[in-house]
Formats: sequence, C-alpha cells, structure tokens
Amino acid sequence: MTAPRIPHITEIIDIEALGELFQHLSNLTDITTAVLDLEGNILIATNWQDICTKFHRNNPATAAHCLESDTILAGQLEAGQKYNVYRCKNGLIDIAVPIVVDNVHIGNLFTGQFFFEKPDCHYFEQQALEFDFDREAYLEALSRVPVFTRKDIEQTIGLLCKMAQIIGETGLNKLRLTETNRELVTANAQLQEEVSDREQAERALRESEEQYRTLFSSSRDAIVILSPSGRFVDGNPTALQLFGCQNIEEFINKTPADLSPEHQPDGVLSLVKAQEMAALVMEEGSHFFEWKHQRINGEEFFATVLLTKMHLQNKVFLQATVRDVTESKLAEEKLKRYQNHLEELVAERTAKLDKANQRLQQDILLREEVEGQLRESQQMLQLVLDYIPQHVFWKDRDSVYLGCNRNFARAAGVEAPQKLVGKTDYDLAWKKEETDFYRECDRRVMESDTPELHIIESQRQADGKQAWLDTNRIPLHDGEGRVVGILGTFEDITERKLAEERDQQYRAFFENNCAVLILVDPESAAIVDANSAACSFYGYSKEELIQMKISDINTLPSDQIFQEMERARSEQRRYFQFRHRLASGSVRDVEVFCSPHTVSGKSLLFSIVHDITERKQAEKALRESEERLKEANRGLEAFAYTVSHDLRTPLTVILGYAELLQKSLQDRLDKQELNCLSVIYDAGIRMVELMEDLLSLAKAGQIERPAEPSDTVAVVNDVVCGLAEIITQAGVTVVVGDLPTLRLPKTLLVQVFHNLIANAIRYGCKPGDVIEVEGERKGAKVRFYVRDYGPGVPAEERGRIFEVFYRGTTGNGKKGTGIGLATVQKIARLFDGRAWVEETAGGGSTFCVEMVDVPVSASIK
Repeated sequence: MTAPRIPHITEIIDIEALGELFQHLSNLTDITTAVLDLEGNILIATNWQDICTKFHRNNPATAAHCLESDTILAGQLEAGQKYNVYRCKNGLIDIAVPIVVDNVHIGNLFTGQFFFEKPDCHYFEQQALEFDFDREAYLEALSRVPVFTRKDIEQTIGLLCKMAQIIGETGLNKLRLTETNRELVTANAQLQEEVSDREQAERALRESEEQYRTLFSSSRDAIVILSPSGRFVDGNPTALQLFGCQNIEEFINKTPADLSPEHQPDGVLSLVKAQEMAALVMEEGSHFFEWKHQRINGEEFFATVLLTKMHLQNKVFLQATVRDVTESKLAEEKLKRYQNHLEELVAERTAKLDKANQRLQQDILLREEVEGQLRESQQMLQLVLDYIPQHVFWKDRDSVYLGCNRNFARAAGVEAPQKLVGKTDYDLAWKKEETDFYRECDRRVMESDTPELHIIESQRQADGKQAWLDTNRIPLHDGEGRVVGILGTFEDITERKLAEERDQQYRAFFENNCAVLILVDPESAAIVDANSAACSFYGYSKEELIQMKISDINTLPSDQIFQEMERARSEQRRYFQFRHRLASGSVRDVEVFCSPHTVSGKSLLFSIVHDITERKQAEKALRESEERLKEANRGLEAFAYTVSHDLRTPLTVILGYAELLQKSLQDRLDKQELNCLSVIYDAGIRMVELMEDLLSLAKAGQIERPAEPSDTVAVVNDVVCGLAEIITQAGVTVVVGDLPTLRLPKTLLVQVFHNLIANAIRYGCKPGDVIEVEGERKGAKVRFYVRDYGPGVPAEERGRIFEVFYRGTTGNGKKGTGIGLATVQKIARLFDGRAWVEETAGGGSTFCVEMVDVPVSASIK
C-alpha cells in the first residue's frame, strides 16, 4: 500500500492572495516576509532589503551563503522547532516559522533582513572589498536595514507563529473542501452518466436521428461534440452563436485551443489543460469545471463546462455542454432550469441527491467555521496592530480620526484608542505648524489617490518629547474604489536620527579637520581610520594607512609602543612625544594627544598628531642663543662695573678742579674762559650720571636676596621727594594713584619709578603738565603705568626705546644716557615681565611695566 501523496503548498494555499496580504503587512510595518516550499523555492517575497536583492543574492559567493543559511534554517525546523532565529552567513538576522497542514510540514514562513544592534560597518566594508561590491552603494543599502530590539522581535515571532497557524488551518480547510468537491463531482458524474444512458435510451426508442437533431439544435445550452482526440465533430446553433462562428464548417475547423486564450487564469496553457480535462473524462466519465473561452473576434468570456463521455453507434465521443456565466443572474437561472430538468429525469435518484444535500450542509457548516476563523483573524489583526512597534492610525475624508492602535494613542496623550475617535490633529498635543503640515499631507494623498511613503517629520508628543518620525500615508477606498479616508503608520526614529547627526558631525569633524587625526586599535596596533590631513602628512593614501600598523610609523620598538598605548587606553597619560617615519623615509618629531574613544562598541585610541620638528629645532637654537646672550650679559655687566669704578676717581678730580677754578678765577677769567670751565664741569656731571646708570644696570642682574613685600605707594612718594627740585624747575605735578603691593626688592622698584618719572619730566612735559602714576593687579601679574601728556614717542621708535644707549628724537633737545629705560626693561624681565610704551589718549606717552609677583620664599637670581 502506497503512502498518501503529500500535497504541494501551492495546491492548498492561494499564493497570490497570500502574497497581497503579506505585501499590505509589509507596507504597514516595514517587516520583510517570504514563503518558501520545502525545496527552497521562493513563492512570496515582500519588502526585501536592497542589500540582499541587489548584492547578497546577486553575487555567486554571497548567494551561496544565502542558500546555505536557508538550508540550515529549514533543516532545524524539520527537526521539530517551532521557530528559529538565525544570523545568516552574510551577517543579517533571519527568522523562520514552519507552515504545517494536518501535521504535515509543507513550507516555511520567513522574515528577517534586520539587526538587533547597530551593525559593524567595518565588517561590511571588508565584505564589500572581498566580494567587489560598490562600497558606497553597499553601505548606503546597509544604512537602510532596520534595527529592532529583541522585545519587538519577540512580538513579531508571536505574530509569525500565529499567521503560520492560520495559514496552515486555512490550507487544511481548503484541502477538506477540495475532497468534498471531489466527492460531489463523482456523484454528479454518476448522474451525468445516468442522464447519458437515459438520453441514449430515448434516442434508441425514437430511432430517429432527426428527432435527436431537433433536440440537439433547439437546446438553449451550447452543446459541442468532440472526438477523443479533441477535434470538434459537431456543435449546435447555440454553440455557433456563443463562439461567433458563421457556420458549422467554420466551427469544426477550429480546436478547443483556438477558442481559448493561450493560458487559463491559473497560468496553465489552454492546450495542455484541455488535454488533461479530456483524459480525466475518459477515465471518470464526466467532469464539471470552469473554463475561459475566446470568441472568433478575440473577446474572452468565462463559462462552465460539463464534459461527458458518450457512446454513439458503438463509438466513443465527448459531449461538452458550455454555458456563458458572465452575467451571474443569467447563470443562476440557467442552473436552476438545468437542475429542475435533472430532477425530472432522475427522480429515482432522489435519495442520492438527498445525500449530496447533506454533504452540502456539512460544507455550509464548514464554511461557517471558516467564517468564525476569519473573525478570529480580524481580532488577531487588531491584536497585531496594538502590539506591533509601529504607530498606526486611520482618518476619514475630513482628517477626523476613526481609530488607531495603542502606540499612537499613547503618543497622542489619550487613554485608549477609542478616546481618539472623532478628534482632529488640532485637538492633540502636536504643534500648530506640525498639525498644518499633517493635514496638508492628508489632503494631498487623498486628492491624488497616491501613497506617500517614508516622510520624515517632527512631532511634539504628549509627554513633551520632540520626536522625529518616519511616516507612511496610504489612501483608503470603499467597495467602488472611491477614496474615503487615509491610513497612516509611523515609526519613531529620534534615536536613529540623532545618532546619524552625531555620526555625520563626527565624520565631518574627523575628515575636514586640518590637524592630523588617526584611530588606532590598542589590541592589534592596527590603524583603523585616518583623515585627509594624516594622508597628506604621512604621504600614504587612506587605503594604505588603514592596512598599516602604528609600529610601521612610530620608530619606538613594538613592545614599548604597546606599553604607551596601554597608558593611553587606561588614561594614565594623554600627552606623548614620538618620532614618526613618513612614506618618503624622513623622520619627524611629533607630539601626540591621545585618549580612548568607543566606535561601534569597540575601544579605540583617538590621536591628534602635531609636527613639532621645526619647534624642536627652534627650541634648541633658542637655548643656544639664550646661553650666548647670558654670556654676553655677564661680560657687559663686568665691563659696566669695571668702567664705572675705574673712571669714578679721575672724574672726581676733574669735577673738583673745575669747580675750584670756577670759584677761584671768577674775577680773572673772561666770559669765554668761564664758559669753557662750565662745559668741562657739565660734561663731568653727565659722565658721573652715565657711570651711575651703568652701575645700576650691572647691579640689576646681581641682586640675590629674598623679595620683601614693598609698599609701592611709599616707594613712589620717596622717588617724587628725591626729584622735587627738578619737578619744581619743570613746573609739573606728579599725581600718585592706587598701586598694588609687590614682593620685589625696594631698590629695584626705586630704579624703575625713578627712571620712568625722570624720563617723563625730562622728555614728556612742559610747565603746567601732569604726570600720572597708577597700577593694577591681574592675577599673579602686576602692572604699573607712568602717563604724561607731552609730545609722545613716534611709533617707529617705540620698539627700540628700551635698547641700551638708544636715545629718542623728542624731548626739547635734552639728551640722556640711553641706559635708564634699558634698566627698567632688564628689571621687568628678571621677574618674567616686560616694559613697553603706548600712546596716551589725547597725546603723550604711557610707559607700562608688567612683572610677575614672587612668593616670600623665592630668591631672585
């Protein structure tokens, strides 16, 4: 005894209708679906991602991965699993659920092509390189692959399991209906056979072919006689009229294939299916079926055909009774007359008809059961709407809400979906400009009768959160195809959009930064990424750099490099100085600022590299220059000290004798001779002043004692008292303002203020002018100002006026030694400061001195 044949999934499930259902589901939820038979053939596929259709399944190597993954999934389901979640060989997540009919596994329902977390872009970049994909297009397709949480997928798995159960039960019901119809057909064939016997008996009794011809010709049904080979033998006038033939000769020159379209609605060639029907009738005696015919003029129409095997004059023929059922009422009337006629002819078979009616009642009960299951499916659909992660709503033509799912109600701030019915967007939490935009989109979709998909829009939700949405709007139609409303779904993509913006900002910062930036894997020392500045600096292309290790650039030994990377990774150290080798072979000194940075869940080292080769060289040159300057200063100080001491004694003699001669020979010398003595005495005085200034300059670099807090106001007042005579002679006034205290030797402060105030009196004032002395503290720095309102210092001289022996061009012809301001500058620099001159507002000069205050314990050397 042979085992019962396992039906193919396409024999018991309407694949076309199921595909439309899955397409609507994908449009609402963005879920990818597929139905495969047990041989792995794809029967239904909706919403497949471009990364699969355009790349993975379009490449022989990755397509083999797809087939291998499908085989593994199917094999595990055959082992008895209710469902299986699997990461395919190309890196995406797939889910499979078995479709079972009457405990028989007939196919598999798939979904997938998503991620549980943000994908590892580096993995897919390597895959694009390995399989020669267009990298940019491939990564663009990757960015559109959705990311679902495991909670969302658990709900989706429940939905798929329930749908697989419903599909299986629907298939089982269809299988049972098919068996019932087959039994009805058998009974009908028996009836037809008996009718045929009855007609033959009547024809035999009448023994008149003309009487049969009369009955044949007057039949309101199209009756056709065919040979077993499928050739037309005869046809009544109704058949000629039905098919549009002018005469019987035209009709019998046609074949059933000539009066049918090339294919029947199920896709089978009409010629092939006609042969199958003839063979079935030759075996079973009769068969009732639907057929799509075609008239001579090409017009197609649907008909029912009762094909019966009959014997005429000891020969076998086939009689086809063809009825046009295009108009349903006409078909019902013809069917009723035909049934009455059969009842009159086969009254004795009433019992069999009663039995057939009982079976029909059972069929009705079965249909009612199917309708109950359909209602359960509708309830399941509502349950699905409430638990899918998307937000779903629908409105009428006036954009008034008719319903929604729970997620949408929660976002809108209403307690339950029923509370939303009758409201408009103006009644909800959205901003007015958002509401106006939503209603404009509704109007556009309904007026154009065209869906608008993946609209990116913002929404202020009931909890105050400003969200970004990916919205779909689809027009709703009534039974006559008129637009009656709109169906909408949206998904909250706020996190994804923010992540994309952060990623774009980071990429823009990284790529466009003029600094050398690189990312390094501390575990392998591999260079993961580098910006354009890095490529330009090192002389490698980006593709070359990301194939290298940091040890290919850093001149340190590898073990020491790993030690330094570990310090950076653990944030023990952030600043490094290395020597890096360029593609040209040259080695540059660099400073590296390094810190850990997480990318796609992996800890990397983000490094900013600065070329400090020139700075290192400049620092070395500066150190050498400073050393030479110190040596020169020491020589200058020794020279100044020696000159001031060695010349003081003879100058004292010269000044003494000059003064003595002026007094003792006052009456003996003429005016010219006295002037000569005066010139000698004045020159000697200037020489003394010059030596004192040189000695002060020398001593300024030799003070070695702790700084004491000095009262700068008292120091200035002392200086003013010491200059009282020349202040009176000049006719000026010195005004002392607030001055900060300073931990600086008083002797140095006296030199600073004496030189600045005396300089202002000598060169910057006229009788009646005011000299202002002020100061301020800025943190550790102290700044003093000596301001006059005289002729000022020309801009071209301000940079040189503090040089030793430099004398300015202003000052009423008065000449100085050129050492006083140089001494001020030297004292300022001893305390990490400087001296400079600015123009006074309204005219004049402001001499500024800035020094860093020192702690009490400090020594000045």
